Amino acid sequence: MRNFIIDFIKAHPPKVTEYQLLSHIENERPQFFDSCSQRPCLFKKHFKLFNLLYAIDDQLILEGMKLNISALNISLISNSTSKTQVGEFDLLRDFYLDEKNFDLDESEISEMLELFWRKILANQDLNQYLKVLQISQNENFDRNKVKRQFNKLAFELHPDRGGSAVQFSELRNAFKQVMRTLK
Repeated sequence: MRNFIIDFIKAHPPKVTEYQLLSHIENERPQFFDSCSQRPCLFKKHFKLFNLLYAIDDQLILEGMKLNISALNISLISNSTSKTQVGEFDLLRDFYLDEKNFDLDESEISEMLELFWRKILANQDLNQYLKVLQISQNENFDRNKVKRQFNKLAFELHPDRGGSAVQFSELRNAFKQVMRTLK
C-alpha cells in the first residue's frame, strides 16, 4: 500500500488533497476501507488514511524524505533533518498512530470537533483583538508588551483627549480579551 500511495502523490505534484487520495483508494483499492463500514464511517476512513500516511512518513524519514500531511496538502518533500530522526514530536502524529483512536464513538468525535472549532474561533478572535491593539500577530508579545501598547493607545484614543468613546471601548475590550488569553 505504501508504494501505491507514494506513486499517486508523485504523479500529482505539487500536492494532493485528502479527498483526492481517499477517492483514488476507494476506486483502486476499496478493500483498504473494509474495516470502516460501521458508523461513523467518514471519520474511520479519514483516521485509517492518516494512520497510514504517518506510518509511511516514519519510514520515509529514514530515507531522507518526508510527507507533508494535512487535509489540503499531502506532498512528498525532502527531509533536511537527520535521517535517524523518526517521528518528531507532533500531537496529530501521536493521535493518528494510536490505533485505539480508530474506535472513538460519535460523541467523542463530536466533542473533538467542537473543541477544534472553539480553538479556531478563539484564535480568529485573538487576531482581531491584536489588530485593535495594533500588535502584529507575527511578533512576540507578553503581558507587559500588551499593557504598554494599551496604555499608549488609551492615551491617544481616550474621549477626554479627543478620541472616540466607541474606539476606546473597543480598545479596552481587546485589552481585556488578550490579557485573559495570556493568563
